[in-house]
Amino acid sequence: MEIKEQFKQDEELIVKIFKLERFFRKHKWKLIILSVLVVGGGIGYWIYSLWEAHRIEVANQLLYRLTHGEKNPQLMQELKKEDKSLYDLYLLSSTDPKGWKKVTTSPLDQIAQYKLAVEKGTIQSLEHYLYNPQTHFLKDNVRFLLIYLYLKKGERKRALTLYKEITNPDIKGSAKLLLHYGIVSNSN
Repeated sequence: MEIKEQFKQDEELIVKIFKLERFFRKHKWKLIILSVLVVGGGIGYWIYSLWEAHRIEVANQLLYRLTHGEKNPQLMQELKKEDKSLYDLYLLSSTDPKGWKKVTTSPLDQIAQYKLAVEKGTIQSLEHYLYNPQTHFLKDNVRFLLIYLYLKKGERKRALTLYKEITNPDIKGSAKLLLHYGIVSNSN
């Protein structure tokens, strides 16, 4: 019995091998093309990864040079060409509000808008940032600054409304102290 079963298994194996050989003969060129495409895609991805790593390294070196003393406009243009987000980060790190206005990379543009609103320091500029649907960062910080400005104007009710909207517990604690100790308005 065992010999018959062994022969049957061997026969099934031989049939499978013949079917596999027939499949390879029938689809030989398709399989070769598919293999070439897979290998070519892998090599292409590897080359692209090397190129991207080199580009990032060049951009990082340019940013390092700019932030460590070299104030060359040509370096700034090279950085802008290599990596726009690092260029925008460099603009944000400056103290020049004109540079902040040039930032376009998301989410750095929101930080630039925040810095511009704080730089102006007016209720209108801060409220414009706070109620702008495109801005999502640092809203509790803006509420804190607005509470301060409203308390200076003597508008405690508006300051309390803003206080209730704060979600960050650290900022909320500071705002509570600000509200508790208050500010004497200059409108006397």
